[in-house]
Amino acid sequence: MVLQVPTVLVSPSLVLRRWPFYVGILVLIAAVYAAWPNWNARVVDVIPKVLENEEWQNSEPTLAVDPSNPSRISVSAMFLGSEGIECGDLKAGVVTSADKGHMWSLQCVLPLKGDPTDQFPDWAGDHSFDAVGSGDKVYAAYLTPGYVLTARILETEITKLFASTITILQDFEDTDQPQIDANHDPGSDEYSVSASMSEETSNCRDDATRDAVVYAGTGAPTTPTCFQNRVAAFETPAVRSAWHSSGTIYTVYYLPFSWSQKQTHVVVAKATKGAGGTVFGAIVDGPASNGNSCNSRDGLPGFRVARCVDFPWNIGPDPNFGQERRQLSHLSIAVHPNDENRVYVAWGDVRPGDGSLLTLHVRSSHDGGVSWDNNDLTSVTNATNPALAINKDGRVGFAYQQLNQRDGATWWDTIFILADPDFLSTRQFVLAQTKSDTPEAIIMPYLGDYMDLKSVGGDFYGVFSANNQFSQNAYPQGLKYWRRPGGAPLMVGFGAQLPVSIDPYFYAIEHLSPFTNVMTFIAKYVGVSKR
Repeated sequence: MVLQVPTVLVSPSLVLRRWPFYVGILVLIAAVYAAWPNWNARVVDVIPKVLENEEWQNSEPTLAVDPSNPSRISVSAMFLGSEGIECGDLKAGVVTSADKGHMWSLQCVLPLKGDPTDQFPDWAGDHSFDAVGSGDKVYAAYLTPGYVLTARILETEITKLFASTITILQDFEDTDQPQIDANHDPGSDEYSVSASMSEETSNCRDDATRDAVVYAGTGAPTTPTCFQNRVAAFETPAVRSAWHSSGTIYTVYYLPFSWSQKQTHVVVAKATKGAGGTVFGAIVDGPASNGNSCNSRDGLPGFRVARCVDFPWNIGPDPNFGQERRQLSHLSIAVHPNDENRVYVAWGDVRPGDGSLLTLHVRSSHDGGVSWDNNDLTSVTNATNPALAINKDGRVGFAYQQLNQRDGATWWDTIFILADPDFLSTRQFVLAQTKSDTPEAIIMPYLGDYMDLKSVGGDFYGVFSANNQFSQNAYPQGLKYWRRPGGAPLMVGFGAQLPVSIDPYFYAIEHLSPFTNVMTFIAKYVGVSKR
């Protein structure tokens, strides 16, 4: 007996009669695609295996990403490779990745200025890196020991992951928190150094105070812009800048209004290139009005985004704030890569009555800093280390670390917010949840006065510091690390116990295809992973 398989033919007329059904199926598929969570977060502890015995407080991390090839990334933090661990005398290190942050290796490339007999002869801190132009060149600024803090500016090639010849361009004495920000125009080598520093040139006052200072140019920039009529927060260091590829620079800093009442302004200045070079006079706080009240205007360069806000001031570890200090260092600024007139700023202050030890605020301007939001786009209580970035599509990345109480303990939660331009639609990624009392702070800052965040194309890349008491519950997005695991406390070698310490962590928030998301979903939710 021969089994006959019937042939089924679908006539064109049947298809035409049922076209609403097929259209409905297509609409359903499109809806599922749109609803699929096509953003993926991954977190990596960047301490390489060669440093698995290190137990320093690696706070204040920073990173550089090659804009033309985001597979090449560098990260640094306080004490990384220092104190004779691997890098040796008068040399500090960075860790680098050639595979988009999955694997990391140590590069001992930061020459230090100091005396080998100093207490911390091989200490390097307050690192800042940025890739310039097409990404083949990197500028870096960092503090190197000496009688006074020295900000060292150097140049290298990212194509060899910092392993090529280092060129030391300039040292700035008596400086704190130097920040590098570069022009990403492929045809430009321009960058700026923003910092709080003492006045040692004819362009600044010589009155034993510190000013907000920005050095901008190519090579070794030697002509500073000093906001000399607006002293930058006495001894506090925060001055932050953001470049647009057009050559426009935005700079934000605190301007104290009353030290006795602990009140400050948050000022944003803007520079554009012209016949006289880079001049910070594109926006002014004017027209000038009489008086010295919170609402008066002085007609000077820079717009006061927030006026007479209260600021915190404790330079030691605050047991009520997760062992972190609170001072005027909580600033971030970012400009839309495709719209130089859209700029965002974040700052920290205290608001009497809200019960918060430090509140972060985000506001924006749509007209190049001429006017600003009157209300916050978002605010976060009991938080520190704001970091802003904007991707090519105008989505805003906002990262911070917030102190929360759970299970009878206090925790530092590291959080990344992905928002539309007006923060009307947001998505939250909790990157880490670590206890705030472990380890005990040995120096200040604890986690750091800042962390770093950058965008390349549509993706975001950032770094933060947290303790390395690894557990599955501590990293909701999963974790990859290269140190030998052993639960808590961390175990190294042949079972030797290593105290819990502070490590730098890299994270990526990437826009992925649905297929990639399926594979990522399968691979991610298997707990804490190694290698």
